[in-house]
Amino acid sequence: MKYTYNILLIGAGNIGSRHLQSIAKLNCSVNLFVVDNKKSSLYLAKKRFNFIQKKIEIKSISFLTDLNNVSSKIELAIISTNANIRKKLIEVLLNNKRVKYLIIEKVCFQSIQQFKEIIQLTKKNNTKVWANLAKRTFPIYRKIKQKINKEKKIYINFSSGNFDLGCNTIHLLDILSFLSGSMIKEVNMSLVDKKIYKSKRKGYIDFNGTLKVDTCRGDEMIITNYRNINKPETLEIHSDNYYFFIDSELKKIKFYKKRNQKLKHYSSSSFIEPYQSQITHLYINNILKYGDCNLPNLNEAYQLHKPMLISFLKHIKKYSKKNAKLCNIT
Repeated sequence: MKYTYNILLIGAGNIGSRHLQSIAKLNCSVNLFVVDNKKSSLYLAKKRFNFIQKKIEIKSISFLTDLNNVSSKIELAIISTNANIRKKLIEVLLNNKRVKYLIIEKVCFQSIQQFKEIIQLTKKNNTKVWANLAKRTFPIYRKIKQKINKEKKIYINFSSGNFDLGCNTIHLLDILSFLSGSMIKEVNMSLVDKKIYKSKRKGYIDFNGTLKVDTCRGDEMIITNYRNINKPETLEIHSDNYYFFIDSELKKIKFYKKRNQKLKHYSSSSFIEPYQSQITHLYINNILKYGDCNLPNLNEAYQLHKPMLISFLKHIKKYSKKNAKLCNIT
């Protein structure tokens, strides 16, 4: 008889509902629990779930407002809530349910202390955890890594006119770490505006200006946001022998290779960045089958978040009147 897995999704809003659409494509038998305290979010999730036709492996699905009504044994849970309540939710979940695997959204937590406490709790409960930093799994970045794998250093320049530095910088740190094979050493905010902005996400903050990032190996990245300026999002990746220019808006990449001290254009092509609704089930299938996936685990995510949270919090304390203990980003 085929084994049926219990899968839990906490947080059924925009991203959560996209996770749900992907879960519908799983190739294993599933009892699915979707929990959100907002009935409007559950309605959205149910509506988007019904758009997906392949649901033959979903044996049951429950849309709930109370975690107490979920099975006591969960093979895999996804926490797709805002960062400000994530730590408390994970504590409640792991203290009341047996959870084997856990995927959490980014920004994972709002302080280093929160990270440390959850790392300790998941170890105690023997729960394996990954952060949903998915760009490193995209074909475009895996192909670039194959090209530059033997390069001694890489340099990345990112710029945009509509980029939330607070919540999205972590994705770029993950790309830099993945491509270089080195952890992040420092996030320098000396060229960031000396003020705190309101985020597009209600109740959260944001920054504007230029971040300079260094890895332990010596790689560098410049991240620039031109607030309220209509500039396309571009990403340039340099090394001693290669140059890539990526237009994120047009989904075009140009590839150059150095010949006789000059850059020679080799190719131009289109690329696809998959939607969340197209990839979550791939991670889950691998986790349930092999006990692992290509997302960074919780310890790797901690090392990526740590220098960013340190710099962000220093900036918040310096340019706001609050003695903040949490970095209010999500």
